[in-house]
Amino acid sequence: MKCTMGTSPAKLTVLPIRMVHIAGQPQANISDHVSMVNLAPFGLCRSLAYPLTASATAAALGTLTPMPCQHNTPVPWLGGKMDKLIQGQPALLKSSKCQCMWGGTISLITDGQVGEGTQYVQKKQGEDFELQQQENSGLDQNSVLDGIQIVQREPVTKRVVKSPTKPKGIEKFDPATASNLEKGNFGEIVSHENKVNNPLLKEKGYDLERIGNPPPSGLADKGHKGIDGIYKNRTPPPDYIIDEAKYGSSRLSNLDVNEGTKQMSDKWIKGGDRLNDSVGRIEAKKIKKALRRGKVDRVLSKVDENGNVTTIRLDKNGNEIGQWP
Repeated sequence: MKCTMGTSPAKLTVLPIRMVHIAGQPQANISDHVSMVNLAPFGLCRSLAYPLTASATAAALGTLTPMPCQHNTPVPWLGGKMDKLIQGQPALLKSSKCQCMWGGTISLITDGQVGEGTQYVQKKQGEDFELQQQENSGLDQNSVLDGIQIVQREPVTKRVVKSPTKPKGIEKFDPATASNLEKGNFGEIVSHENKVNNPLLKEKGYDLERIGNPPPSGLADKGHKGIDGIYKNRTPPPDYIIDEAKYGSSRLSNLDVNEGTKQMSDKWIKGGDRLNDSVGRIEAKKIKKALRRGKVDRVLSKVDENGNVTTIRLDKNGNEIGQWP
């Protein structure tokens, strides 16, 4: 990808919960626009509408001083393929655009597929998709990126690529009929996949290993009460990540209004036997010490019905204070 206000290209990340794949890669749709989850930073931002660049430029007496990109992209991509839906949303095309609130226009440099003029033919095989690679030098831009139109002429070369294994337990999720238990489990499974498999997190210094209680094994899993997920960072700081997954419009709760004990606050995390039940007493002591030293990230992961994840940083009182990481 590139941005008209950025100084370097960046990578588009599609989370592995996508159920349609091309050349072994999950197919993007217009909802893959979340900053720092789907969209990596574009180096430095040159826009004076960007507060950090505006402040630095003012301090430099008017000399443009670009600052590290922290894009703000609340609106989905424009120009998706309306007649090809990926999990209910139009498929992303190379011609699609995404607008940043700071004035930049984000576009795709390549389609992310293998080679120029490469197209893939989709054939349904049970619950998986068989994708046949076909060399075709005369394809237009949208055909290459759509990736699932039938090629009429004989292929020069052909190979079959089956879609990779989907995250366990969410294959049959239907938001229209799912129970509250299934929605909660879907949120936790997708949030966990994002923590351990999102390459953007590793680029930001988060190489996470889940400790203690595992994520739900499926949509019908009875699960556990307490903390949704605790992760040790192999590349600290921070030392630990404590995650709470919320599906749809669900919000953090105030468990005791009189005492002000809010879910994901330090008081709630350390209260009762939550940490002990999650990771055991020895690790719980380490986490409490890390909390006191400010070496724990508290994260709220909001998951929508398409499996898109928005991650929000929380303070010690469980209040939202900005995007994470």
